[in-house]
Order: sequence, then C-alpha cells, then structure tokens
Amino acid sequence: MSTEKCHNWLVWTFLPVITLALSLSASDNYGGDQVLEFYCKQAAAESQKNNTFAGGLHVEVTAHSLFKRVGSDGRITSVDTAVICYWFTGGILDSQVVQRSTSDGIPPVTFVRPQVFSDDYLYTFFPNDPGGEMLSIGFDTPEDTMALPVGLAVISRDEYVLHRLYLHYPNIKGFKHLSRGFRLTDVGGYLFPDSIWEIGAKEGVFSTEQYRLETGVDSVIVDP
Repeated sequence: MSTEKCHNWLVWTFLPVITLALSLSASDNYGGDQVLEFYCKQAAAESQKNNTFAGGLHVEVTAHSLFKRVGSDGRITSVDTAVICYWFTGGILDSQVVQRSTSDGIPPVTFVRPQVFSDDYLYTFFPNDPGGEMLSIGFDTPEDTMALPVGLAVISRDEYVLHRLYLHYPNIKGFKHLSRGFRLTDVGGYLFPDSIWEIGAKEGVFSTEQYRLETGVDSVIVDP
C-alpha cells in the first residue's frame, strides 16, 4: 500500500470511526456486556504476551519516514525523508543511527503503542458489526481531561490479536491535534508495527505547524 493511499485510508476511516464508536452511556468499563468484557480481557492477555517492548527484550528496527509539512490550505509545502536504525531495550530507546536523511527536523517516530486493553478505559463494540474475521472495539476515557488517547482497536475475532490501532490524543500538551495509526504484524511471535501514520498540528510561538509523518518498517530483529 502506498503512503498516499495509507494516508487517505487513515483519514477517511479513522476520524469518522472515532466519532461513531465511542458513544458510551454505561457506568462500568464494559457497559454490562459480558461478551465485550470477554473479548477485551482476551485481547489484553494477548497484548501482554506478544508485546515486543515488554520486559528486557532487545529490538533492532530499521525504518524509513516521510515527513510532510502542510500549509494552512491543506496542501503539502515540503517533504523530507529519512532512513534510521533504532535500538530498544524494554521499550526504551538506547540509540539510533541515521543512515540517510534530507533534514534534521524530522520528528521522532513513536513505535511503542499504548496497551489500550490494560488501561482504565470504557469499551464499546463498533456499531453495525458485520461479523467478519476482524472485530472493532472502541475505547474512551472515563474523564474528558485525561491525557490518555482514545480510539479504536481492531482485533482478530478468533485469536484476539491486535491488527490495527487508531488513536486520537484530545488532551496532549503542545498540540492542537494529534492522531496516530498503527498497522501491526507478527515478528517471531511478537507484535510490531509495520506502518505508522501520524497527523499533527503542533503549537508554536507564532503559528501552528501542521504535518504528516508516515513511517514504514523495513526490518525488525527481536532478541529475547
């Protein structure tokens, strides 16, 4: 999938989904829905088991990024590229080496995804579930002022493994808007994103910087 198609897919799928999927009126985390509770708890167990950044795992990642600055009219004003090798231990970035880059101003890539089935969220099934292989579950914070992201998780209905994650950060400091999307793949029994999209509007001193950061993962090595 091309980066432009990925971006269009993220924008047109993710943003309407957030609005529709997070209509919650129940007081408990699962709205009294035992089926929803079952899926969330199974997904939480799977996420803990296959989390690439758990414990002391060493992870080496090579990824390429496109950083697109966006003008006030929505048009792309400039594009920078970078190929970077990263080394992590237990989810902490140890070091990185820039193999190729057209600018020093490309923001860091967020590889570590939040454990949305383990945090204090309110959950709901996505409306009009078609009953296919994938199951969509929305998650929202119990309080509007919390800094946690809200969004939608797509898991496999039978294996409970997370495949896609769409996040919106309504209360993140320094941003007027920040959204991220993760597409995940299996790497030797662990889950790792093979694509990450970020759309942001970062507050500056005199203006707001709008951008898109599109990252594709070229290789992942996990050393237990």
